[in-house]
Amino acid sequence: MILRGLPARCAWRAAASAAVFVAALAAPTAALAAEKVLRLQMPADVEVLDPARAGSLSTLNTIGPLYHQLLTYDFLARPVRLIPYAAEALPTVSDDGRTYTLRVRPGLLYAPHPAFGGKPREVTAQDFVYSVKRIADPVSISMSFAQFEGLIEGLDDLVAAARREKRGLDYSAPIAGLQALDARTLRIRLTRPDPTFIYGLAYAGWSAVPREVVEAEKAEFARRPIGSGPFVVERFQPGTKLVLVRNPSFRRVPWPDFAQSAKPDDPILKAMRGVMVPAADRVEMTRIPEPSTAVLSLQKGEIDFIAFVDPPAAFDGTELKPALKAAGIVPARARAQGFDLLMFNMKDPVVGGFEPAKIALRRAIAMSFDDAEWMRVFDQGLGYPQQHLIGPDIVGYDPSYRNPNAFDPATANALLDRFGYKRGADGMRSAPDGSPLVVRMIVSTASTGRRVAEFMKRGFDRIGVRIEFDSMPPGDRLKQMFNCKHMLTTMSFGGGAPDGVSAMENFYSKHVGTVNLSCYANAEYDAIYEKLRLMKAGPERAPVFAKLTSLLDAHEPSRVLPSADDVYLHSPALRGFLPHPYLNLPYHLLDVAPAAAK
Repeated sequence: MILRGLPARCAWRAAASAAVFVAALAAPTAALAAEKVLRLQMPADVEVLDPARAGSLSTLNTIGPLYHQLLTYDFLARPVRLIPYAAEALPTVSDDGRTYTLRVRPGLLYAPHPAFGGKPREVTAQDFVYSVKRIADPVSISMSFAQFEGLIEGLDDLVAAARREKRGLDYSAPIAGLQALDARTLRIRLTRPDPTFIYGLAYAGWSAVPREVVEAEKAEFARRPIGSGPFVVERFQPGTKLVLVRNPSFRRVPWPDFAQSAKPDDPILKAMRGVMVPAADRVEMTRIPEPSTAVLSLQKGEIDFIAFVDPPAAFDGTELKPALKAAGIVPARARAQGFDLLMFNMKDPVVGGFEPAKIALRRAIAMSFDDAEWMRVFDQGLGYPQQHLIGPDIVGYDPSYRNPNAFDPATANALLDRFGYKRGADGMRSAPDGSPLVVRMIVSTASTGRRVAEFMKRGFDRIGVRIEFDSMPPGDRLKQMFNCKHMLTTMSFGGGAPDGVSAMENFYSKHVGTVNLSCYANAEYDAIYEKLRLMKAGPERAPVFAKLTSLLDAHEPSRVLPSADDVYLHSPALRGFLPHPYLNLPYHLLDVAPAAAK
């Protein structure tokens, strides 16, 4: 997942919902002049608009409304709840928990394209089959394959053949566990019962895309995609600017259809009753790398919404800055569903491996990290020290657990002394074999990256370990991590779903190169994780979660960092927003005053 996380699945099953969405299609109409323009801070360096090639959850959140997913989340329901989107209803699941059957809603149309003869084309069940094949195709190098790897009957065999023969996937080959029975009926057969799978049906990585357009546009599909969602792309400058306009083939949907379980007197539902989705005629996203610049743009009325605000840019302590209050800026906070990690590369010759000395080095580095100072410097106190991967609102959380690798410089130095990392005359340590010891860390090119470097150096100085820094854009960093070429970096993982299985998936050895960015491979961990993912949610899973957590803390492939609250800011002209754990950028559900009224 990976700036703001990678996909994972959850073992909590949503209750069935009889309510359905209005069929989302009408014949194309002449484009209207934009009356409502919603202007957003692009939350990450979005480089592609293709769901199969998205390299982070931030990118998927950004591009999700261009497409249809089979399910989506009820926007106001807490705890979170799934509702149908492209599907007519939640799936029918067989008694053995392995077969899911869904009907695709009729009348959903892709935007017009020359590959369709210049006309729209209806979304079919086969589009969802094709979209999974693209994710699984080794040529795509899709992070989203972890969502389905080892789970759909026949899919892994097809992928293995492609990898063995060093070619792309055979798209003509049938997959036993993924079939379009007819134009509207999709049947999925799993290799094992997996109650977490249902959340994959709402995952933006598995969005319906049309094969004809992908094959016609080839690599340009990543810049000029065609979907069936509320918006289409007007202009895209990778990493800089994204301009969207209403999809002429999408019939607007009543806003309450996206909040089916809300009480009639819910204040947001009352405010949005009568609003049609999408409410905005045009969405303009601009990447503003410096947090303070983005907040100033919001204060000056140049943008309407910022997701994942850097707290020091907007808050004095836990209070909104006076200038923002005076401008009527509205803050919103919610406990983050993901986690932040200080990540080692377990394949690196300096910090990786399972030798006792290497483990001691990683644990000592972890103990040099001052959680309280981090929260003061980066989070303005808008967060909490997280003890392990599973946060307080996630199934599997243990409130009594304490991280054995928490801040403790004295123990850290004792560990390094014990395992032969000797100090020189300058106070800095060498490796046990006497060679120079230098740890290299990747940080971002923004000012936040410089602040992280300054913070980390203070910690490393406490234990006498030299650290050097490499600044690079997120895309370059991800490329190094996917190929296990980094040494140390930080990474944020968004919440995949409200179950701890999601977090534990990130250290499964079969996911090295996708969501397992620490390149951790341990047979004992894998065996326990494979047991866990078959278990139904319940108290019997608690000792299994505890064993996995203890293995991670013993080997220390990563160190969990304090968890900042998700912080959002928006202008007084915007309405309809409520922080949602898994819909971080719901611009299709936001309404904004016309430009003339702002």
